[in-house]
This record gives sequence, C-alpha cells and structure tokens, in this order.
Amino acid sequence: MPYLNNHFHVYDIHKDISFQIVGKDNFIKFLNGYTNDRASNFGRYKFFRTYSELDKFLKLFDKLADIHKRKESK
Repeated sequence: MPYLNNHFHVYDIHKDISFQIVGKDNFIKFLNGYTNDRASNFGRYKFFRTYSELDKFLKLFDKLADIHKRKESK
C-alpha cells in the first residue's frame, strides 16, 4: 500500500477498534481534543503512519492476547 502523508491510522485500545483520520489538520485536532485533556485517555491510542504498520501491530497484539489466554487457562 502506498504511503499517503495525510492519512493517519489510529487504534483505540479501550474499544478495540481502529479508524483513519484524513488530513493533517484533522489529525492535530484529534490529538489536541481527545488525547491530551483526559487522564483516562493516557495510553489509549496507538498511532501509525500506514495501514501496513497498523496491520502488523494488530497481528502481534492478537498473538500476544492468545498467549496470555492460554497461560490463564492452565
């Protein structure tokens, strides 16, 4: 997938969803409005430059979650 410098991929750890923000201005508004002013949002979001990076993270995240589940079930 080609790199687009105005598309930002975000993963919400609390809700287990990912979404895309188009436009640098919109991304900055998101950062300023949703991540900085709420202590409960600390560490909530992960940011990626490309969908490929997000996809790699999600695959690793799923593998780690599976390992954790297997350890808990023993």
